[in-house]
Amino acid sequence: MRNDKAESTPAQRDDILPTEHGRSFMITAAVTIIDRSNTEVEAKSFDDAIRLIRRRYHPTPPVVELARVHTNDTDCFDPRKWVITPTEFRELDSDEAETARATYRFKYVDYSVIVPGEGSFRTHRTTLEGVVAAAQALSNRELSEIELTSHLPGLKARTLEPQHFEDATVESAPEPPSEPPRRQRLRPRKFAPVTNRLNSITAAMAARRSSKTNKTKPKPPAPTSKPTRAPSRSGFKLDRKWIPVVAALALVAVLIVLIPLLVRNGDEAEPVSAPVWASTIAAATPNATPLLDGYDNEAWNLPAGKAEAASAFAAGVAYVTSDPRELVLLDTDSGKELGKTGLDSSISYTSEFMAGDVPAVAARTEKSLTAITAKGDTQSWKIAKDDTVRITGTTPMVVSKDGKVSALIVGEDKAVEVTRDTSFIPTAIDGKTLIQADSARPQVVIDPLDDNADAKTLDLPAPTDSATFSRHISSGHGVTVAEWTVDGQSTVTVHDLDDDAAITAAFPLSDSADADSWQIGRTMGTGIIGDKAVNLADGSLIADGNGTPFTTALGPLAVTEAKGQSTYFDSTSTYPEPDQARLLGYTAKGPAIVRNPDGSITALTNTEGK
Repeated sequence: MRNDKAESTPAQRDDILPTEHGRSFMITAAVTIIDRSNTEVEAKSFDDAIRLIRRRYHPTPPVVELARVHTNDTDCFDPRKWVITPTEFRELDSDEAETARATYRFKYVDYSVIVPGEGSFRTHRTTLEGVVAAAQALSNRELSEIELTSHLPGLKARTLEPQHFEDATVESAPEPPSEPPRRQRLRPRKFAPVTNRLNSITAAMAARRSSKTNKTKPKPPAPTSKPTRAPSRSGFKLDRKWIPVVAALALVAVLIVLIPLLVRNGDEAEPVSAPVWASTIAAATPNATPLLDGYDNEAWNLPAGKAEAASAFAAGVAYVTSDPRELVLLDTDSGKELGKTGLDSSISYTSEFMAGDVPAVAARTEKSLTAITAKGDTQSWKIAKDDTVRITGTTPMVVSKDGKVSALIVGEDKAVEVTRDTSFIPTAIDGKTLIQADSARPQVVIDPLDDNADAKTLDLPAPTDSATFSRHISSGHGVTVAEWTVDGQSTVTVHDLDDDAAITAAFPLSDSADADSWQIGRTMGTGIIGDKAVNLADGSLIADGNGTPFTTALGPLAVTEAKGQSTYFDSTSTYPEPDQARLLGYTAKGPAIVRNPDGSITALTNTEGK
């Protein structure tokens, strides 16, 4: 059984390695399988991942490589390629690997430690860094070598030796100088002409005053009496005529100190700006006005018993009842029931799509996909056990284990089989159009489901002349998204499929972002990837998290999560989580759907201007 408690820090985790066993341990992990369309399937182990892949149909033996998060970490991973056949899993040689394009990528998660010879394993959920840190701590404590091995492809074995902590050499302190060092006053170079000019003027004024004094005042007579004793502390009296000069010098000194602090010094490095070709948007600033300011009217309420598994979509607010097991859809504005339909088993996830021009909600169970539209129409389709459902476009798409593609269309009791070119990868279905991608080139094919209509090939323009195409990320909702390499930097482009794949947004992918993170937000109006949000209506960039990745989107708002609190971004401002409520749904004009502390759901309407 997996331990789902919160992870501890590496310093607290050296208990995951038992000291009573030998000094050789094996690292294993769960495996996330990522295909060319960026669909992810989780496997509990490497062996399970191989079995899942072998069960799928492949015209040629599939090739596997490591996910980007591992290939970038050359200290821990060896980025190679492997081929899977019905009887073996072998590494490709350098010549084969150079020409072979990967069918799948492996991403390792939830690392565990196996004790060889015991057949048992520790089930603490941790990271690779946590395992290595724990092994190093054990090596230091036991003063013995620790060998870490693994059967996971690409994960390097390593031997950890006890770290020696020697006392630092103490050097004698240098003799203090006979006189305290004189500190040289530094002035910014940009003020040198001003200060030099002031110094020369002051010196000239002092010389003229001294000359006048010497001419008008007679020299004092030589003392004839016994000289008086000088005072122990000499005093200083400032001539009133010098007060303006001293004040001016003091003002200049203050300016010299303050201006470099307020204005960036010319010798300092300027902040790195975005490339000239990149789409940019002004940084969002915190808005003092609460996000739900003016939303004072409670339009309707859903009690906690029904709201436990409720979500807000473009079609309405959907929830699931347990007895009988049904999917229910409510109108967002009024809370009235739009429709409901029975479910054959518990649901694994919900999603949304378009039935023509009508939004709909879909619930996936083990055996079927069930949908309700905003008009109350219901539809259910049987899904074979080995088939995969993808809702990356506006129409649900089913890909069978032998590579056949079908569309799920409301009004059709069975999936509609789609004729396609098997040399391309099916990525999405928008309306009644299949979108396919060339895995090796920046090219997509728009193929209408109507066999009498002609397919259209679109070449994706590069963001710069020096850009190198990496891969297709996703397609659907009128856009296709691709990854490029520009001057060594991963770069994302968004292309409008209704405008011959013209680029509508292009931006470097931040270090904290993953190109596989593209997703469509709630109500299907915003797409997010890493720390960027895109308006799907025109493909333009509408929000920038400035390094903080977005986790989802609610209507026009992109959302970040940190320490259990959400922050909402629009094109100009950021807003914190509303007080005493969690936002579930938001549109520019309709009600805001919030979950209350007691678990109930309330629809709030904006009363301003009424």
